[in-house]
Amino acid sequence: MLQCREVYFSQFWNTHNIYSQVDGGVFDALKRDNTLTPVGRALWIWNQFLRDEMVATTSSSSVRCFASHGVGRQLAVFLVNKETTAQRVKVVLKQLPSRFNRGVAWAMRGEGPADQHPVWEQSVQVEVQKERCSVGSIRSPSR
Repeated sequence: MLQCREVYFSQFWNTHNIYSQVDGGVFDALKRDNTLTPVGRALWIWNQFLRDEMVATTSSSSVRCFASHGVGRQLAVFLVNKETTAQRVKVVLKQLPSRFNRGVAWAMRGEGPADQHPVWEQSVQVEVQKERCSVGSIRSPSR
């Protein structure tokens, strides 16, 4: 949806459901004490790293890819592992300006889809070689 030029705004509607017995369900961004749920953390990450314009990407059925670029020619690539096991990926960046030679990879890791306390951490430095950038494994359930 964000790749459509007609879309100027997107909103996550449900901050928390006051009628649910579950504190911090999978459709809630906040827990009752207003701390972030894992979904809320993912939205926070998206907000922190999303740049001005979406970039065309391709994905596999296991790993979804989204990218955006902005002022200063910054590039953000988001990889979402849809599996319950680690997936090995190779990221190929086409038409990358020559001054792009390194980056930083961050990862949110947990024990599985129901983990209420996933860890968000800087994982590896990324070295760009020619027009390719390889970031290793994308882990989902295990820390």
